[in-house]
Amino acid sequence: MIPAVLPTYARNDLTFERGEGAYLFATNGKKYLDFASGVAVTALGHAHPRLVKALTDQAQKLWHCSNLFQIAGQHKLAERFVRASFADTAFFCNSAHLVEIPVDRLQRLVPRPHAGDAGGGGQ
Repeated sequence: MIPAVLPTYARNDLTFERGEGAYLFATNGKKYLDFASGVAVTALGHAHPRLVKALTDQAQKLWHCSNLFQIAGQHKLAERFVRASFADTAFFCNSAHLVEIPVDRLQRLVPRPHAGDAGGGGQ
């Protein structure tokens, strides 16, 4: 019989019970530096007091709102990203798959040189 959790990974026999900053604490009592945070989307670390407060405050107001509507604070955050980066605009989504759609559409709008074209231009 297949287990309740689909076996998509070769899981290590290690269970974490909490995190603190860049560290994870396992049920075996050991402390580990979290080198896998990119996989788990926790690049901000674990349980930072300011992050916990910000998430708690937001969760008490609004958990999720579609990009079909105006989202309080989103424009301000996008402006901060733009000022701090190379970008002219920001795109907010919840998965890499959602990024592929506008990238594909933008690529169709940007003229690309043909192979052997010295000056560029053309589709």
